[in-house]
Amino acid sequence: MGWRVAVVGAGPGGVCAATALSQAGAAVVWVDRKGKVPALNEIDCGDRGTTAIPGATQPDSVRTGFGSVGRLGHFERVHSNTKMDLVRLWFGRGPPDNPGFDLFTRVAKEHPPVAKAIDTLLQNAHRFPDELHRLHQQHDPSEMGWCYLGGIATVLGKVTEALLSRQTIEQHVGTVKSLRQRSQGGWRMHVTSDSGDVGAHERVTVEVDAVVLATGALPRPLNVNTHRARSVLSEDALDLEKLAQKVHPGETVGVVGNSHTGALVAMNLLALGCAPRVYARRPVRLAEWELPAKQYLYTATGLKGIAAAFARQQYHLARAGEVAPLAQHIPLEQLKFDLENDSLDALVSSIGYDPTPLPAIFPLAQTQPARRVNRNPATSELEWEDCCGPTALFSLGIREPDYMEEPPSLGAKSPVGFGGQPCQRKGMFGEEYVGINAMILRANHIAQRVTSVPANATTVVKPE
Repeated sequence: MGWRVAVVGAGPGGVCAATALSQAGAAVVWVDRKGKVPALNEIDCGDRGTTAIPGATQPDSVRTGFGSVGRLGHFERVHSNTKMDLVRLWFGRGPPDNPGFDLFTRVAKEHPPVAKAIDTLLQNAHRFPDELHRLHQQHDPSEMGWCYLGGIATVLGKVTEALLSRQTIEQHVGTVKSLRQRSQGGWRMHVTSDSGDVGAHERVTVEVDAVVLATGALPRPLNVNTHRARSVLSEDALDLEKLAQKVHPGETVGVVGNSHTGALVAMNLLALGCAPRVYARRPVRLAEWELPAKQYLYTATGLKGIAAAFARQQYHLARAGEVAPLAQHIPLEQLKFDLENDSLDALVSSIGYDPTPLPAIFPLAQTQPARRVNRNPATSELEWEDCCGPTALFSLGIREPDYMEEPPSLGAKSPVGFGGQPCQRKGMFGEEYVGINAMILRANHIAQRVTSVPANATTVVKPE
């Protein structure tokens, strides 16, 4: 009997892990708390279910299936910060001298809808508006253009559909409450799922040889008294139509954070006729595209894509003496003062994401769950403070740029780039690998490590 591995989470990280493990010959038990979610042309009405949005259309994408590709499914019309020249490498469609990763190549060959989704993504590449395009092409040229995150979500949704059609992948809709290490090796996983009846939940026990936790992340809360300022979620602020329902022209809106999300929010606010004030710990930072190496320096910590183009435009405006909110670095300490003095009509927090809380984990021979289990923010690996880390338990997910080595800030001497030295930390999970790149590499790495785990798990799923 081969390896039996649980993958917890069906967002981008879970899709990468399930793909890598399945192609390595493992039987995958795939668990996600989402079964059917509202389609893009529906709105959630709570206990009343969903209702259609008048005039809205449903694109050719998987949005109502298992997992709905995690939080990525929320960002249909948000610009990706990765140029299509590099996105195509994720899906094995690069040029002959560098075809890219092969993780999804086999799935695309076996499942035509995946190949079609990849082709559509590449065909729909677009360039920025003329002014931003001219400015940005000088510093970050792209042969193919750029895309929206919705296109990437569509591809991963089709990959999910293809994986679930395999007999070696077993699907569970529910929440993993606890993991208990077994004396004979592997893990016993307790899953709670909603049976459909109000207040009724079904509990099942699943035994596996190894577990991959790809449970995603949630927007980091901003612990501050907003006083009279309305609080706007960053996910709403990234959508121009949703943001237009939350703010009004002429309002002063605070934006906390000047990363990719903060820059896009500020751009949307300006488009709606608002006056954004951007609060951050340091000035804006940009990634640098290196030729002829064709790779980024500072890719984890610097802006790329349309956010970088907008930042460059802002610095050009500032140098010309015009109002440019993103170029005006307002220290975070000023935020409390402005809120107390009612200087802001609304506030958007874009300070990053925190990993979703882990299930209770019981290492071997322990009756209490491990209390100090953390994800390394730079690598997403698990770290144990009060016990030796148990075997056959892995984590895969978002990496926090703030914990990686950082370049100098964009300043007066270098208005469109950095003058510092390249980051010295390189390697499999080093500075140059972020986002889906890092997830693909780590998923393959985990799949290789899993093959060293003895395959002892039972194939029985036990109802409780």
